[in-house]
Amino acid sequence: MTGLLFSTCIPLAALILLGFAIGRWQNIDIKSVATLAIYAITPLVGFGSAAQLDFSASLILLPVCTFIIAALIGIGSFILGVRFLGRAEACLLPVACGSGNTGYFGLPLALALFGTQAAGIYFLANLGVVVFETSLGFYFIARGALSSREALRRVMQLPILYALTAGLVFAAMHIPLPVPAIKLWELCKGAYVVVGMMIAGLALAQSKGFALNPRLATIAFTGKFVMWPL
Repeated sequence: MTGLLFSTCIPLAALILLGFAIGRWQNIDIKSVATLAIYAITPLVGFGSAAQLDFSASLILLPVCTFIIAALIGIGSFILGVRFLGRAEACLLPVACGSGNTGYFGLPLALALFGTQAAGIYFLANLGVVVFETSLGFYFIARGALSSREALRRVMQLPILYALTAGLVFAAMHIPLPVPAIKLWELCKGAYVVVGMMIAGLALAQSKGFALNPRLATIAFTGKFVMWPL
């Protein structure tokens, strides 16, 4: 499994480097790329994943547990950030600490290590993290520059919320997806990982410079690499 883990990480790292190189070579509007991922690719992946879930009593608490974990880590990091950093920086911490890298990075690793038979369980567990990111997480980010009311309005405009709800309705009513819809989901699942990794590279390429903020890094690393593994 260790060899498989590293062999899976290599192409993910290559996508980040490719995004970084293209970002330095071409003037790419990263906001447009991120908008495409948020409003098109991610909702399709979320809907297809939720619609194909096989619910059972032993698994139904998985998304509840992961949402609670993500929320506790995210809110805890925000409280620490408000105390030791500025409010704008503190508003970035809930998503930085609460997500746990379970989406763009975690999905291909889970599929590589455990196979497609574990995909349903993984998506179900990751559903709680996705709900956290698209609700509390996005709310905190928006609150860095907006009022509470405007931040909540932005959250309600995210299509992933409605895509997940629709997918869960399909799963609960045992409505099978047609073959073209499954093919579309498979295509978007690959694009989800590729675009997500390249966005990270583009963001690094367009950074004006690098300056270490020890307090911000300490809180972010503690949430990501200590609390989540625990």
